[in-house]
Amino acid sequence: MQSFKFHPRPMGKSVTHRRRLGVFDRLEVCNVLGHHRHDCHRCMPNRNKPVLHPETDLRNLPLALRSAYLALHRRTDAVLSPLGLTADQFVLMLALTEDETLTQKELADRISSDPSTIRAMLVLLEKKGMIIRRQHPKDLRAKAVSLSAAGRKKAKQAWSVSQPIRNQMNGSLQREQASMLIECLNTLANSLGVASQQTSNCDVAKRPITQD
Repeated sequence: MQSFKFHPRPMGKSVTHRRRLGVFDRLEVCNVLGHHRHDCHRCMPNRNKPVLHPETDLRNLPLALRSAYLALHRRTDAVLSPLGLTADQFVLMLALTEDETLTQKELADRISSDPSTIRAMLVLLEKKGMIIRRQHPKDLRAKAVSLSAAGRKKAKQAWSVSQPIRNQMNGSLQREQASMLIECLNTLANSLGVASQQTSNCDVAKRPITQD
């Protein structure tokens, strides 16, 4: 099955030029596929509906990921604002509800953040009385982080008020679609993470060696 990308017919552009660009209108696609112009039940009802070419989908992938992330982040921030929390702080607190105690490094790995961001959030949450930081019993260089009683209560409240957002996301996708999306996102994250690590290693290798 051939794939096409559709676009309103550009003024002053010949059919040959448009086909070189890979841009077609619905009637041209019907002709290419051998459909009849006026009785094509597959093309005519959706004549004005835009359809993206697979290459266009790939070019739009980063923007689509960013758009979905920002939409979720903004909605969550708005819902949690009355509780005095941000979306990022909520994610951090959820990680601590799953595990009683984590180090700052473990927190950074768990929620896919960087240590400096985690440190800044912990300072704010500690001032609010939401978390407790103690010396790690096995590693004197690390801090053990856990939720306080007030933090656990706040996390439960935040989970409750943000439930409509999760319901909306779950309702917009079928179970199979959601599973496939999670798998694809994990694949992308792992792939980009490996590439980032390789780039970092290359940068380190290129640094000049200084002698003491």
